Amino acid sequence: MHWVKADSSDFSGNLPLPRSGHTAVNVGKSKVVIFGGFADRRFLDDVSVYDIENKLWFTPYCTGSGSDGQAGPSPRAFHVAVAIDCNMFIFGGRSGSWVTFGCSIQVEYKQRISLSTSFSIYFAILVIAYILCLLSLLAAPS
Repeated sequence: MHWVKADSSDFSGNLPLPRSGHTAVNVGKSKVVIFGGFADRRFLDDVSVYDIENKLWFTPYCTGSGSDGQAGPSPRAFHVAVAIDCNMFIFGGRSGSWVTFGCSIQVEYKQRISLSTSFSIYFAILVIAYILCLLSLLAAPS
């Protein structure tokens, strides 16, 4: 592995805010999706995508509806995320003093890869993510 320090001139597009506690997953062959985090004393629910091939950051148009009526998961940081094909699954995290439980977002592109992963792998990932959520809840100060 060879590390190279990136320079701002290496990127173009709509760069995400500097943040902590976010997740970044590889989706498809050339996209990195960043979700949430903590910046400027607030929890974030934004999604940014980096196109590796074109060295371009962009903010995708998000649709869907969560239990709170917004498109996508609630603002959070210090969560976990996994990617399977074109799907990003987000679990747990913190939003203020509360622990947030699982939800998922699906990232779709024009060249969408059909989902062919077996149910047993999905179930194992969901169980692991649920255990991580419970451990973070137990570790949280009362």
